[in-house]
Amino acid sequence: MTIDKIAEQHRLEISRDECNDPIIKGKLGEIYDYSDGTLGVLFMPDEKNKHPERSWARKWRVVRDACVAVGMTLVQEGDAEGALTFDPTDIGQVREAIKAAKVKTRRRVSPERAAVLATRLAVARASKATQSTRLCV
Repeated sequence: MTIDKIAEQHRLEISRDECNDPIIKGKLGEIYDYSDGTLGVLFMPDEKNKHPERSWARKWRVVRDACVAVGMTLVQEGDAEGALTFDPTDIGQVREAIKAAKVKTRRRVSPERAAVLATRLAVARASKATQSTRLCV
């Protein structure tokens, strides 16, 4: 299974890194192609997500232990960051990787809800158009 199929299945957004490789970016890391048939998850919070009062080393240990418990393989470990590989056909490992990197899923909107939202938008636009014509007169 490829990263494209994982992204489609779990409603995730694919972006490109500096080398133009497909990745799934999250708040605390990313999911990437590791090798043929294997994906990797990198837990590495960037500077904007690091809070001085938070212990990222402790958070990494919690994430690492949870990932290893579902069968993921630890391939790189640092004090407060690391990388693991996982089997993309194992749904438990995929969910844990998404959770570890804090990847945001895209929302699904039902057709009924989309119709309600479209109606609200049309009413708001009409209301704004009448308000702007009043100001011009």
